[in-house]
Amino acid sequence: DRMKDRYIEAEKHRSQELEIRQRVFGPEDRSTLASMSGLAWAYASQGRYDEAAELFGEALAAQTRVLGPEHPATLETMFRLGLLHQLQYRFPASETHFNQLLEIQRRIFGPEDRRTLLSTSSLGTAIGAQGRYPEQEELCRQVIEISRSAFGEGYPLTVITMHDLARCLEKQRRYAEAAEVYRQSLDISRRAFGGKDRRTLIGAFGLSSLYCGLGRYDEAAETCREAVAIRRTQHGLYDRVSLLLLSRLRATGTRLRDLGVSLYQAGDWEGAVDSFEKAGPILAEGDCHHRLFLAMAYWKCGNHNKAREAYAQAAAWFEARKRPY
Repeated sequence: DRMKDRYIEAEKHRSQELEIRQRVFGPEDRSTLASMSGLAWAYASQGRYDEAAELFGEALAAQTRVLGPEHPATLETMFRLGLLHQLQYRFPASETHFNQLLEIQRRIFGPEDRRTLLSTSSLGTAIGAQGRYPEQEELCRQVIEISRSAFGEGYPLTVITMHDLARCLEKQRRYAEAAEVYRQSLDISRRAFGGKDRRTLIGAFGLSSLYCGLGRYDEAAETCREAVAIRRTQHGLYDRVSLLLLSRLRATGTRLRDLGVSLYQAGDWEGAVDSFEKAGPILAEGDCHHRLFLAMAYWKCGNHNKAREAYAQAAAWFEARKRPY
C-alpha cells in the first residue's frame, strides 16, 4: 500500500531528524521540539496512537515550559493532541483540550482567525460525537457564518463545516434541512473547487447516504453514480474515495433490491419490477440474485417473455461462477 509506505518513510525521516537535532541543538531547542511534534503526528498517521499521545505530551510540556503556553508552536501541538484524542475516541478529553485551546486563541487571535475557527469546528466534532447535537449545530452555524463573512463561501473550512452541519441535522432526524445543506455545500464546492475535487465528492457521498436512508433511492443512485464516474476518471478504480463512493452506490442497489423483494411479498408485482429494474444497472455483474426476483415479478405481471429472458441471464451468471467439485 503506497500510503502506508509513505507514512513509514515519513516516520523514518522524522525520527532521524529528531535524533540529529537533539544531538546538535539540544532537547529543548525550538527546532527539536517541532521535530518531536512532527514525529508524534507520523505515529498517529499509522494508527500508533498511544506512542503518539506520549510523544505529544512530552512535546507540549517542553514547549509550554520553553516557549510559553501562548506560542504558536505550543498551540499547534495542543491542536494536534486534541485531534489525536478524537482518533482514540476520547471525545470528552478532546472537548476539554479544545476548550482550553480556544480560550487562548480567542484572546490572542480573535474569533475570526482561521486557527480559532478550525478549533471551534473541531470542538463541535468532539461534542457531536458525544450525542450533544444541538450544541454541535450551534458551533457549526457559528463557524459557517464567520467563515463566510471573513473568507467567502468557497473557503474550504466553510464547505467542510457545512458537511458537518448536514450530518448533525441528519442525526437529529431533520432530514429536509440536512438535504438542503448538503445541496448548498455541493453547489458551492462545484463552483469553488470543481466537480472532481475530493470535497465535492465527499459531499455527494453524504447526500447520497441521506437520500438512501430516506428511501429516495433514485436520487441516491444518481448522485453517487455521477460522483463515482468523475472520481474514477481522475484517480482510478482503487482510489480510496472511489471505493467509498462505489460502496455507497452498491448499498443503494442492494436497498432497491430489498425493496423489490418486500413489494413482491406484498403482492405489488409492478412495484417490484420497477425496483428490480433500477437495481440491475447498479448491481451489474456483482450480484445476479435480483434477476431471479425480476423473473418472478415479470411472470406474476404476465410478461412471460421478459421473465424467461431474466431467468436465462440469472442462470448463465450462476453457471459461469459454479465451482468444480
